[in-house]
Amino acid sequence: MRLLKFKEDRRSVVVMALVTGTLVAQWLVVAHFSPLLFALSVILALQVAVLAHNHHHSPMWNSRALNVITGYWLTLFYGGPAIGWLAIHNRSHHAHSNAPELDCTSTHNVADRNDLLGLLLYIPASMGRFVRQTHQALRAIYKKSPARFWFHVSDLAFLYGVMVILLVIDWRKALLYLVVPQQVAITSIAHFNFFQHAQTDGSSKYNVSRNFVGRFLNLYLFNSGFHTVHHLAPKLHWSEAPAHHARVEPMIDPRLNEPSFWAYFARVVSGRALSHADV
Repeated sequence: MRLLKFKEDRRSVVVMALVTGTLVAQWLVVAHFSPLLFALSVILALQVAVLAHNHHHSPMWNSRALNVITGYWLTLFYGGPAIGWLAIHNRSHHAHSNAPELDCTSTHNVADRNDLLGLLLYIPASMGRFVRQTHQALRAIYKKSPARFWFHVSDLAFLYGVMVILLVIDWRKALLYLVVPQQVAITSIAHFNFFQHAQTDGSSKYNVSRNFVGRFLNLYLFNSGFHTVHHLAPKLHWSEAPAHHARVEPMIDPRLNEPSFWAYFARVVSGRALSHADV
C-alpha cells in the first residue's frame, strides 16, 4: 500500500521535516540566536498553516495512524487544534461562504471593508466568533460521539501541554522558536482569508472568492491562491487546483483573478482595492 495518497505530498513531508529540524537546530544545536534559522522558521510558518488546512480537508496518508500523528504534529507547529479547523473553517466558512452572521470568518465582521483598517480589525473582530463556534462544535461532538470528543480534548492537551513544558524549560527559546512561528501561521492564514473574500460575492458560485494566480505564490503556498475551486470542491487535492481553475476560469469575473498578491496587498493598504462591483 502506498503511504501517501498523492505523491505530490512528498513536498509536504519535506516541509514538515524542515520545520522540525529548524526547531531542533535552534533549540539544541546552535549556541546563540541565529537570524537565518529564525527567518527560515517564520518563512515556513505560513506553509505549516496551509498544510494544516489541506490535511484537515483531505488527509495526506492512506494510514489512519499516520494521519493522526500528522494531525498532532500540525496542531503543535500551527498552534491551533484540529477542532478549530473543523468548526471554524470546514463547517462554518465552507458551509456559509462569507455570509454575514452565518460564517464566523466572514469579512462582514468588519463591515466587509477592503482596506488597511479592515485588515487590522479583522482578527480582533472575529476572535469571539471563532471561540463560540469551536465551543459549539465540541458540545455537538460530545453529544454525538464522546470518543471523538475526547480525541479532540487530547489534541488540545497535547498542544498546550507541550507548550507549557517548553516554556518551563526555557521560556525565551519557547517564545522565539515555537510561539512566534505559531502566531505567524495563525495570523497569516486568517489575513489571507480576508484578502480572498473581502468584497466578493458570497452568493455567487464562481465569484465567491478572489484568486491569486501568481506562479511563485502558489509554489510557496501549495496552490492556495486558487481559492474559487477550493470552494467548489473542498476535498480537491491541492496539486489538482491549477487544472480545475483553468476549467472554471471563464466563469470567474476576471477582476477576481489577481496576478500578483503583493500588488493587490499594496492596493489594500493604500485604500485603492475596489470590489469587482465597484469597477
